[in-house]
Amino acid sequence: MIKHVFKIALMLTAVSGMPLASDCRKNEAILQVQQEPREPRWLVKIQDGFGEEASLDFHPEDSIKLVDATDLEPGKDVLKFYSNEVDYFYPCFYIWQDEDTIRYHFTYDQLPYFTRSLWVNGKRVGIDLNSFELPDLPFPEDVRTVNTSAYVLESLTEYGRKSLSEIFERFPNLNLVMVRGRGKDVNLLKGLGGQPFFIYLEIEDVDWVHMELLKGLNNIRWLKIHSDEFDGRCMQNLAAYPELRELYLYSNSVKNKDLAWLSQMQSLRKLSLSGKKNSDAALRHVGKLSNLRTLWIGDCTDAGLIHLRGLTNLADLDLAYCRIHGWGLRYLNNFVNLRELDLSNNPLYDAGLRHLGALVSLRKLALRSTPIKGEGLKYIKELPHLEDIDLKETHLEDIGLKHLAGLPNIKVLDLEYTDISDEGLRYLAEVETLERLYLNNTNVGNKGVTYLEGLTSLKVLETFNTNVDWRTLRIHEKLPQCRMW
Repeated sequence: MIKHVFKIALMLTAVSGMPLASDCRKNEAILQVQQEPREPRWLVKIQDGFGEEASLDFHPEDSIKLVDATDLEPGKDVLKFYSNEVDYFYPCFYIWQDEDTIRYHFTYDQLPYFTRSLWVNGKRVGIDLNSFELPDLPFPEDVRTVNTSAYVLESLTEYGRKSLSEIFERFPNLNLVMVRGRGKDVNLLKGLGGQPFFIYLEIEDVDWVHMELLKGLNNIRWLKIHSDEFDGRCMQNLAAYPELRELYLYSNSVKNKDLAWLSQMQSLRKLSLSGKKNSDAALRHVGKLSNLRTLWIGDCTDAGLIHLRGLTNLADLDLAYCRIHGWGLRYLNNFVNLRELDLSNNPLYDAGLRHLGALVSLRKLALRSTPIKGEGLKYIKELPHLEDIDLKETHLEDIGLKHLAGLPNIKVLDLEYTDISDEGLRYLAEVETLERLYLNNTNVGNKGVTYLEGLTSLKVLETFNTNVDWRTLRIHEKLPQCRMW
């Protein structure tokens, strides 16, 4: 009889994903083995010169940003630079050289054609190749990065009658080529193999035949794929890149079992899987990538998170648009290095937040579009490094904000599209570290804003579509450094 009951329990476990009590005790024992979080390191990025590069509401203080460099390896990891913070159309990449401070800006010059250049610490380190002619620029030895496309390279080789080697020999210290292309371009792209620089490849419409032809590109370190023709055979070909640092895969044709090939890519630091339904079974394979620092994955459940419990090196975990209710977050208890967690658009209730109190290194938490009301915020109120909380489009109530008053380092708080009112802002009057507060489309009015007059660190306050009438307030006089809308 006992054997029969135990057999039924095992069957229920397999179906529901819920662990047995014996499994829970074993897992809890594993989770109690704590490691020390890595010592943080910060890189200062300063954007020099505003001009055409800046958005209309750009202010000088926006030019200085701290970048988390804790997990970056000099000579191996890239930094992304944008001409401005709203222009994400083609970033310029730069392999980090162990700098503590980087001053950068972009220029647009006739060389002889219109060319974007990235300048870092006084040198032109990056250029765009976007014409049929090679640019004529001084000090080509300063160039470290070239951004281009397969179409441009084909034009240069065909009309300029130059080989790929001759094109890039113009830049003797080149260490990175970022190239965009399609599956039809592989015969050209495979010529980049064996070159004395690394490759960041963005490729679309690629299939098994194309991946076979690209096997010789052993200098690929960053790979971004967008193709519904990318299937299990293509995954097998990824094993040809054991030194790949980052993989972004958007495909509806990869099956969960195909992800087993990921286990041969132990150099991966960043992994993004999207465009398909990732079942919990897929996480079994992802959980073997012990060197991952960043993981973006969708559609898993609480039960599937058990497969990630060994990824204690993770610094950034994106579980947005999954089916997380909260109980599975217990498997993250040992993530002492986790600094960013995105749980947006999940059926997550307040009780599920109880497991986040162990994330001692957490700096950024996104709970956007979840049904939490605020009582669960008590579980995170003592996290020492938490700086940024996104509660936009939640069911947040005024009383929930009292749990944020004790956070020692909170700087950014997004409360847009919630039901908070003036009474809720009374609790925020004690949050002296607050720098950015977003109250758009809430029920706050003039009375609530007056509670914020003592927040001398406040730099941005947004109140679009609220009951606030700035014409009758004098908070500008008390907080002259704050931009208010």
